[in-house]
Amino acid sequence: MTVSESDISDNDVLILAQQAHQAETVEEYETIVEIAQLTLSEAQHQAFLTELARLEAEDEAKPAAGQLSMIQIEHFAVWTKDLERLKRFYEVYFGAQAGEKYVNPAKQFESYFLSFGFGPRLELMARPDIPETLNDAVAQFTGYIHLAISVGSAVAVDALTARLQQDGYPVLDGPRQTGDGYYESVVLDPDGNRVEITV
Repeated sequence: MTVSESDISDNDVLILAQQAHQAETVEEYETIVEIAQLTLSEAQHQAFLTELARLEAEDEAKPAAGQLSMIQIEHFAVWTKDLERLKRFYEVYFGAQAGEKYVNPAKQFESYFLSFGFGPRLELMARPDIPETLNDAVAQFTGYIHLAISVGSAVAVDALTARLQQDGYPVLDGPRQTGDGYYESVVLDPDGNRVEITV
């Protein structure tokens, strides 16, 4: 049966790459690769190969059996002029769970840690003496530039991007399939920080 390009979504391509990566035998792997060659467009096939290479590189980077890796990113931190507004944004659109608010009256410092189920947390911090940023999020700049949040599927990327745009948040790019195999969009949060929404 011939499958047209319009029948295959970007998410289907990623799933096919995952199936090839998880194949238990050489024969199964070769069959999936052959299916990809026969049914995908040139662009989709390139995305398939890119995702497959990414998955294999991830495996190579994992510690050997019995070896524990103690290094991991624990959290990122962002200064804000409106702590409650920024916390609400990540709660409403990304399902973040905020911990108890920390307040240090002596330093006029306030913060929240936001959790996203697993992985690194996001710390939101406020202090009245912190100056406004001079960086341009649209033009970009050297240094940390965006926070990437996985929402689980291409359909979810599309839906959340559309919702944010409808609610008035700038969408700078996408949703689209990138050359390095990601399906993503880029939006600005209320403070103008770049947020990459990806599968």
